[in-house]
Amino acid sequence: MAQETSLLATNPFTATVLPAASGALAVRVQNFSGQPFSGVINLTDIDGLDPETMEQPLVFKEGETDNLVRFNLRNQNQDYRAGFLIKDGSGRPALHVPASRFVVVDQFPTAPDGGPPGSYQIVADGDPKVASQQGSADLFWKVCGLSSARRRGPCAPHETN
Repeated sequence: MAQETSLLATNPFTATVLPAASGALAVRVQNFSGQPFSGVINLTDIDGLDPETMEQPLVFKEGETDNLVRFNLRNQNQDYRAGFLIKDGSGRPALHVPASRFVVVDQFPTAPDGGPPGSYQIVADGDPKVASQQGSADLFWKVCGLSSARRRGPCAPHETN
């Protein structure tokens, strides 16, 4: 006697709502199959955000596996939430992501050129007998993905070197 099971992935997507920055809310969508897809992504269960539109097109060409969809915002509160629904070209749901809540702690709007705000401090831990150096400016901008020429304003998911 033997049993065989076949698994068919009907939902090859994963998606993440990223924190709103620079007047936009971004959603990172990954298509692990790399197969073409054409549909829409709709914001759902939003609170504390005023998007210009609730729907954006979502297109993956053959072989594409990563996409960043931006929703421009007219307004954003410090405390907000957002979820979304991806639909295929026929309007059938492909992925639903429940709302995530975000609370803005600091947007670094007054960061001096070349580093994070001066009120932040890096404190080393570990063995005090082991010499070490700590620094924040270079790491801060590398994490944000900004080159020295673009060190202005808050980090934003759409900014790259």
